[in-house]
Amino acid sequence: QEIIDKITPIHDTILNCAPVVSQYAALSALQSEKRIVNNHYKIYKEQRERVGETLQKLNKYLTFIWPEGTYYFFPKIIGVSDSTSFCMDLFKKVRLAVVPGAAFGPGGEGHIRICFGRPTEDIAEGMKRLQFYFQN
Repeated sequence: QEIIDKITPIHDTILNCAPVVSQYAALSALQSEKRIVNNHYKIYKEQRERVGETLQKLNKYLTFIWPEGTYYFFPKIIGVSDSTSFCMDLFKKVRLAVVPGAAFGPGGEGHIRICFGRPTEDIAEGMKRLQFYFQN
């Protein structure tokens, strides 16, 4: 009972109240919304174009739909039925990490998820490695 009496106020605060630091972070986000959204929108749009253009060049190896509400591509790799093995091979050969579509259920099998919410240099290097993997 002694331990429960000491834990209860902490437990209650954590579960029932947003921590002060989170409240300040939310306030800052609300006050800076337009600047943050406009800046990130421009960056994500450029990154989306960069990744999409690379994927279009690789149309012998994969098919995809342009994302409109996320910062991920989910291309289907032609002839691949085990996305986990594909991702491991991709990582071993060119040191590029992507998420196997199987992680998203049976409908994702044969796909990979590519995030373009990364710094420009990372995107450029990742797309270079993806091209190298398929074309060599």
